[in-house]
Amino acid sequence: MTLLSNRFTYLILIFAVFPFLTGCSSAYIDPDFAQFKQTHKKVAVLPFLVKIDSKRLGDVTVNDIENMQKERGFEFQKQLHDRYLRNQRRGKYTVEFKDVAQINELLEAKSNNHDAYETLHLLTKPELCELLEVDSVIVVNLELSKPLGMATAVATTLLIGTGATERAVASFAIYERDSGVRLWSYDTSMDGMIWTTSNRLVKSLIKETAREFPYRR
Repeated sequence: MTLLSNRFTYLILIFAVFPFLTGCSSAYIDPDFAQFKQTHKKVAVLPFLVKIDSKRLGDVTVNDIENMQKERGFEFQKQLHDRYLRNQRRGKYTVEFKDVAQINELLEAKSNNHDAYETLHLLTKPELCELLEVDSVIVVNLELSKPLGMATAVATTLLIGTGATERAVASFAIYERDSGVRLWSYDTSMDGMIWTTSNRLVKSLIKETAREFPYRR
């Protein structure tokens, strides 16, 4: 077998195994969540707070990184909302999810600079709930080892004899309207995964958190 064939076989094995390589996870739920669940009707998924490892981006400016993180944040927000909405329509959840476009319009309108992210940092969780007219907000912090779209480079490096892995560290949290208390959180890290799109990553995260998501029926 040629060297190229060996490396191609190795690449196939890597892609087959990586989806099963995950890191650790931990969950928390408020002891009184069942009471909140009975009254909560609508939830808002906020834009993700994304942090990309700038050391692996090469020669880019701070402004470029910030813009990239914001773009990814909105992209992930929509993907997560769409998947929650799909499950809601199948009767899997006890709550409805506020439209993403409406969420971001309200966040932008509240900011003097029409920057939704500025509003996220300026308002408290109860103020965000009041602005969006929801019972709770879902906040997700996501750290990526590299931006999506670079995954194809991983395949190339494997073929030429060098290796790289993807890593995502996600922290989900739900905060309620009145006191802003954290009702639920789920922290997870996934290593050795290869994602080519935000949809694939969100699908992995949904699968990871599905059993723990507190609004499930």
